[in-house]
Amino acid sequence: TFLRHLNPDVVAATIAQSIKRQDASQSFATELLQSWVKSEDHSLRQKAAEIIGDAKSPPLLDMLRVLMNDSDVHVKEAAILAAGKQKTMEAAAELLGYIRFAPWQSKVIDALQSNGAASVQQVRQFIITCDDEMLQKKLILLLGRIGGKSATDALDMLADEIPSMTDTLFRAMSHSGFTADQHNNSKYLRMCRDYLNSGAYIAYIIRYLENKKADTTVIRAFESEMQMLRDRLMYLFSFIYDRVSMAKVKAGFELGSRESISNAL
Repeated sequence: TFLRHLNPDVVAATIAQSIKRQDASQSFATELLQSWVKSEDHSLRQKAAEIIGDAKSPPLLDMLRVLMNDSDVHVKEAAILAAGKQKTMEAAAELLGYIRFAPWQSKVIDALQSNGAASVQQVRQFIITCDDEMLQKKLILLLGRIGGKSATDALDMLADEIPSMTDTLFRAMSHSGFTADQHNNSKYLRMCRDYLNSGAYIAYIIRYLENKKADTTVIRAFESEMQMLRDRLMYLFSFIYDRVSMAKVKAGFELGSRESISNAL
């Protein structure tokens, strides 16, 4: 059997295949894998993590937990990568346990993306309870990259749950290809009306301040707010309307002057 081969790469490939196929040698292959997880040789522990990633077997998660906590950085990195290949909610939960460690944050986020739709609900719950605004933004954008119905549904719910993240949420929703449907169309139309009303009021204030020759710093602050409304409306229109309607609105916005933006609003 290749499980006793002298070349560790051959043995590693055989272990992964045996566990995947659940063949007659699976029990011995799993025992051998366990011995590698406990080995003092970091290269064998790293290979063990790679095997678990290839095997994609939920019962191996306990071994993966051990390797994710390994003192060797190469073993730890291989284990994080392996967790991203599991496509399970349990793997997502394990990965999120390491996301606050700065040296591993980007690796963990990449692994969560690799884990795909199985990461969505765990990531959403983490976002809601997270007190780190920058990390919240990174994970919201992660949902946008994961895409698919589960991710767009999660982003739609987050739009209600954390309105302070509206700009990042809209960006992620746009990236994921979100479109409003019969269940949430009225919500986004209401947002449009609110932003349009706010935009008209701000345009009036700007004109009034200009006539009164007010401090330009104050005027620029209102112009910045108008720009923010413009960006949000562009996202909302893309969620609600077809491409032809969007092109007409975009043409008005892209003229760039305050008057053209006010008219578009």
